[in-house]
Amino acid sequence: MKICQIVSSFPPISWGGTETHNYTLVKYLIEKGYDTSVIVTGQETNKRKASYDGIRINYFKPKPLLWYKQLKDLVKKTGEFDVLDVHRNHVVLPFVRCKTPIILSLHFFELTCPIPIKSNIDGKGWPRPCEEGWTSCLGCIGSRRYMRWWISKNIAIKRADSIMVKYEALRNLMIGNGVPENKINVVPHWLDIEKINKRSKKSKSKNRRIRNVNRRILFLGRMDHEKGPDILLGAFPSILEKHPQTELVFVGDGPMMKNLKSNARGFGKNISEKVVFVGHVKHQDVPEYFGMSDVVVFPHRFFNYEWGLLEAMCCEKPIVATDMFATRDILNHEKNALLCSLDEVDISSSVSRILDDQKLSRRISSEALKTIKQKHSMKNLRIYEKLLNELAGKKSK
Repeated sequence: MKICQIVSSFPPISWGGTETHNYTLVKYLIEKGYDTSVIVTGQETNKRKASYDGIRINYFKPKPLLWYKQLKDLVKKTGEFDVLDVHRNHVVLPFVRCKTPIILSLHFFELTCPIPIKSNIDGKGWPRPCEEGWTSCLGCIGSRRYMRWWISKNIAIKRADSIMVKYEALRNLMIGNGVPENKINVVPHWLDIEKINKRSKKSKSKNRRIRNVNRRILFLGRMDHEKGPDILLGAFPSILEKHPQTELVFVGDGPMMKNLKSNARGFGKNISEKVVFVGHVKHQDVPEYFGMSDVVVFPHRFFNYEWGLLEAMCCEKPIVATDMFATRDILNHEKNALLCSLDEVDISSSVSRILDDQKLSRRISSEALKTIKQKHSMKNLRIYEKLLNELAGKKSK
């Protein structure tokens, strides 16, 4: 079977949750003997053709008004495929008349919110999991952009043979927004749990500013408004009042980094010297930072169900997370995590509870690992493989 994955980003140019998902998926397919190619549409590179870790990759830089034909011609040139797996809804448009079965793999709210996915400081360019209808959408982006998105969305829904999502909350949101239920397939994230857990236990400091302290709080993710690093930083002085020998480590980079460093300095030297900004790290090193931490905090403003959260659970770490969209699809308050609001006092209180109560910390850490083994093992790839074969079988009839 020949499969084409059309994605907006892929390693080694970038690593994140979405890229990890795409990479592990392609590696699995190749190892299972499927003839798999990757087309990358969203990363600028001078390489027209390349390979990474045995994966064939075609890069191209879309040109305004010409990208439609450009992508269609590239797919034709690459080969005749049995299934196309397209990872952005508008990328379905060049293949409306194509008879090849299409999986539309969604990583976010592309079919339920017209705001484009962007990283920014104030969060105005970040999709929301809202159900308020088109009048609310017009207030966010204006009628012209809304109509363009609405047309693209409906063409993608009609053309896609299957729409793949990763959790039930998004499935239910899509159904509420008019996406046919019979087209939606839930294929949860998959992780190599043992490999991640083992790596976290071999952790050692890779940053000279990370010292031996009694307690360490970790934030992992982009330094963006939607991820909420500013909320955690605001809660840190209150945590220090109860736990003065505690360090707050930020792992990641992004547009808020400059402001966060400035705000940390504004607290004064006694606090700022206990805030460490590591910056971007290689994805394979992430488990080691989890291994160095006593609690991992996910203070997201819009949703809390992502690869970093699942990796923290693999590493058997106590988690504090804001109770946002989809959080309860994976986290259970007081069982495998402590859930809280976006309030700094609430976050401070939840973190302090874990730092104060080692029995609680061990219990929710253990339950987190159990949950991830039950819901997110590599076995989930078999669900995807079954879907591929079903669609390829339809084509051959």
